[in-house]
This record gives sequence, structure tokens and C-alpha cells, in this order.
Amino acid sequence: MITVSISGKEIVVRPKHLLDYVEKLDFIKSRRVQPYDLLRDWPQEKGQKGATQTEALIRIAMETVYTRSSSVSPEEELFFDTSEEGFCYDLWRCIRQDPNEPFRKGINDTKHLFFVVATEEEKSRLRLALEAVDESHNLKNSDGPNDE
Repeated sequence: MITVSISGKEIVVRPKHLLDYVEKLDFIKSRRVQPYDLLRDWPQEKGQKGATQTEALIRIAMETVYTRSSSVSPEEELFFDTSEEGFCYDLWRCIRQDPNEPFRKGINDTKHLFFVVATEEEKSRLRLALEAVDESHNLKNSDGPNDE
């Protein structure tokens, strides 16, 4: 744990846990548009051509649901991680004090703290603290099966 002072307030930066990663993936999945939302406002066209277009749209929506329902692609995760929301989510997970705090409130409070309240020097210290508690570099690939 590393303590960083931002505008006189002490912020404790903790390492993330495996559960944090699982919850991040759940959060990414929760941000997806639901198929019903895609189809709800779609104008219903009359005739054979309209029915064919609606059927094609429903097929695309269902394929999307099927392929993306239970997993997060590496591209989707990378896009989230490099976004402002992903940074604020990651920071919030490391500095939150109440494990039951709603994620929207936590992310918004963290965004305000980092982008509005913190000075450039405090931002740098906070980024360095995040890097210091990041334990992902401790992981390594398997050496493979034993030759014996």
C-alpha cells in the first residue's frame, strides 16, 4: 500500500486482487448495448423488403449476443483499459474504501478527484503509486510440462 496526498486528503493506493479483475470484466459486459435496445426503436417497414431487413437485423443482434455474452475479447478489454473511464475505474478499484460503494459514484468521484482536484504533481505521484502496486508484472508464463 502506498499513501498519496491529494489536496490535503490522504489516499491509500492498494494492489488489485483477482476479484477486481473479474469484476472489471463484469463491468465491461454491463456497458454493452442489449439486443432489445438495438431493436426497440428500429422502424418497422412494410412489405417483403422491410421484413427481410428486420430479420437480418435480428440475426445480427442475436449473433452479437451469442458471441459476446459470456466473454470479453482482448480488444474490448484493451479499449476499455486505455480509455478515460477505464483509467478512472482502475484507479477507483485501487483507492476505494467502501467495498459496497456503487461503481458509478466511485468512478465519478475518482474522475473528479483526478481531473479536477489533483495538481499535475499529485497526478504524477498517483500514477507512480498505481504503477508501484501493479502486481501484473509478477506473473509469468508457464514453463510448460516437466520433461520427466
